[in-house]
Amino acid sequence: MKMYENQANLPRLPLPALEDTCRKLLEWSQPLLSSEDYDSSKKAVDYFISNEGEGPFLQKKLTGLRNRKDTLNWLEPFWYGTYLGNRLPLPVNSNVAFVLEKNIESKNMPQAEFAASLLVSLFEYRNLLYSGNMDIDFQGRKALCMSQYKTLLGTARIPGKELDILKTDNPSNHVAVIANGRYYKIHAPFKADVAKNYTHFYNSIKMILKESEAEDNFPVGCLTSTDRTSWAKNRNRIIELEPSNADSLNQMEGALAVLALDGNEYESDSEMFKNMLCGNSRNRWYDKSIQLILSSDGHFAINYEHSGVDGTTLGNLVRFIYKNTKPHEEIKEVNAAHEVEEICFTLDGHIKNEIEKAEAGSEKAFKGLSIEVLLFDKFGKTRIKESKTSPDSFIQIAFQLAQMKTFGKVRNTYEAVMTKQFLHGRTEAMRPVTPESIAFVLEPTSGNFRKAMAKHIERISECKNGYGIDRHLFGLRKMHEENFPGDYLPEIFHSPSYREICRNFFSTSTSNPKGLLHAGYGPVIYDGYGLRYLIYGNELHFVLSSKVHNSENLLKLKSNLEESLVEIASILESE
Repeated sequence: MKMYENQANLPRLPLPALEDTCRKLLEWSQPLLSSEDYDSSKKAVDYFISNEGEGPFLQKKLTGLRNRKDTLNWLEPFWYGTYLGNRLPLPVNSNVAFVLEKNIESKNMPQAEFAASLLVSLFEYRNLLYSGNMDIDFQGRKALCMSQYKTLLGTARIPGKELDILKTDNPSNHVAVIANGRYYKIHAPFKADVAKNYTHFYNSIKMILKESEAEDNFPVGCLTSTDRTSWAKNRNRIIELEPSNADSLNQMEGALAVLALDGNEYESDSEMFKNMLCGNSRNRWYDKSIQLILSSDGHFAINYEHSGVDGTTLGNLVRFIYKNTKPHEEIKEVNAAHEVEEICFTLDGHIKNEIEKAEAGSEKAFKGLSIEVLLFDKFGKTRIKESKTSPDSFIQIAFQLAQMKTFGKVRNTYEAVMTKQFLHGRTEAMRPVTPESIAFVLEPTSGNFRKAMAKHIERISECKNGYGIDRHLFGLRKMHEENFPGDYLPEIFHSPSYREICRNFFSTSTSNPKGLLHAGYGPVIYDGYGLRYLIYGNELHFVLSSKVHNSENLLKLKSNLEESLVEIASILESE
């Protein structure tokens, strides 16, 4: 079955009952609230769902939207509006970084050779994607939605003054390369002979590395690191300055992907990851759905723009690259013509000044972020499962124990749960802090852990099946904004329960670890923290993040997380 043939058979995202979601709002927020705040929230919830409240009307409107024949997924327009309407800069605030593992064959390849092999793999993947012959993704026996693959390659987020758009070139027949702040276009070779393709890319990369030794002092890509409204204004000015600038922007934005060739060498995993996430704006184009970053010391990462693609979809590309990137023999006797063009911009003094300001702002944001990588090698999934424990529950509960050790309390946590078993599904927000998990961190016994794990698994299942609370409440709020523009929101959306459950003090998620070494992102609120983890057979890899003013607490959290993992394993093994 081809990749899109099952789309018509996928179920639509369900719409939970109003009373169920509002009851869960109270239940899920209660461990985070004082009794007074809980009572206040209950009054707001009770009124909202009553015949006098706004809830039934908003639920009816949302139900009508879901049941329309042209609605593929009732959440989707709200989702895109929220992502694309966000005016914050993409690095630190939105984009995600994956540091990829190189397979045994490609691990020690020099930068140019690896870049050429990588591009061979990328264009092989492109051909598989465009032909529609890719295998359908499954989770267990459930087929997953494949719609995100349409914006995986050839896509860029184009800035607007109030709302960005996603632009996809399909098919895209070139890749954009950035080296030393200069931009180049390499055309697709379209040859059946892999060795000739490799030679084509290798010669092109070598030429780019040589020509880019002279740095561009005003790289336009710096502007993609600024707030979206400023970038939209400057992008329009660049287009107005010179007609050829519009074509240059199209070449960058319409590329299959961006390949950034860095000269960096790193002393630690934490330093390396931070640079892959938000560093070196002179050598980045943060609007692109996929930026492949190769440092001169061999590190390899993908920095991706998140509005059109989630990590589970990107993981498919990661695994393909891991499996298929390998050394190829260069055909030295063939003098392949270089199909490389430099992409240039004509700029005025105002734009040059804006680029300098953008670079300074990006450097300030970079210095304002703290990243800590934890490579936990004492055990992994194998040992955790031997104790008849869910690895994800194990880590989430250990993280709450680490919070208690660090802060003396447990705060609201966001755990991303995939909903791609539904048509055009994205994610739901699971809330792992429960009365059972609080009971465990206050009294860490095996019995309390088992109860906390059971509740965690139950909530994961609810969210995976479309019965979480975040997306439904979000939809109800959007219905009010559409039907009563400018009016005061219903009291439920000002209640302590709603405010607390929407304050993502900790933002957490995981990914399939195949082909990955690290994955992570910045905190989503100023005082918050990010945690992304990868679960291997015998290891656990974590990337923790915070703003720099919380760097001391971040180090404590990292140490306490390691200690908590060991402590819980010991508790379970003593059963």
